[in-house]
Amino acid sequence: MSSGTYFPPPVRSVEIPKNDGKGGIRRLGVPTVSDRIAQTVVKLYLEPEVEPVFHPDSYGYRPRSLH
Repeated sequence: MSSGTYFPPPVRSVEIPKNDGKGGIRRLGVPTVSDRIAQTVVKLYLEPEVEPVFHPDSYGYRPRSLH
């Protein structure tokens, strides 16, 4: 990734029904397995670096969050 040679493949588009009572669909993008692996590697590398910077009362998408 740091060499600039990684380009994620296109995501698979899946249509799912809306639950708003009006019918219709919405598109959901599903990443490939190789892209999920790449995302996990980046997360495992960056999370320990940025976690100490967050305010203790910030809970969104945080590991070991109580909320």
